[in-house]
Amino acid sequence: MMTEGTYPHGFGGVSVWCDQLIRGMPGYDFQLVAIVATGAEQAVWPLPENVSSMVRVLLWGAAPAPPDNGGRGGLPRRLLRGFVHTLLDPAATAQPHFADTLRELLGTDWSDEIEDAWQELLAELEDIVARQEELG
Repeated sequence: MMTEGTYPHGFGGVSVWCDQLIRGMPGYDFQLVAIVATGAEQAVWPLPENVSSMVRVLLWGAAPAPPDNGGRGGLPRRLLRGFVHTLLDPAATAQPHFADTLRELLGTDWSDEIEDAWQELLAELEDIVARQEELG
C-alpha cells in the first residue's frame, strides 16, 4: 500500500480507511510505502502485525551533492536549499536548523556566487508551486 501524507503519519479519513483495510484483511501481508514531507514526521498509528515492512520516501529529501567548485563545497546552493527546507518543515526540529543555516548563510561573503544560487532557488520554488497547482 502506498500513502502520501496520511497513514501511518497522520490522522483523518484516509488514514482511518487504510488502517481499517489492513486490519480487516489479516490474512494478507502488507508492505507500506509512506510518502512523507521531510522525514521528521512521527507515526501516529501503531502498525498491525500483517504490515511486514514500511519504507518512508522523502518528498523533500536531501539534495544531491553539489559539483566541486574549487573547494567552496557549493555552500550558497546548499544553504539556500537548507533555508527553504526548514521554512517548509513543520517539525519543531526545524527551528534550530533554520537558525544555524541562516547564521552560516549570512556570515559568509558569497557575492560572486549568490546570484546563480538565487536564480536556481527561484526556479526550484516555481517548480514546487507548479506541482502544488497541479495537485489542486
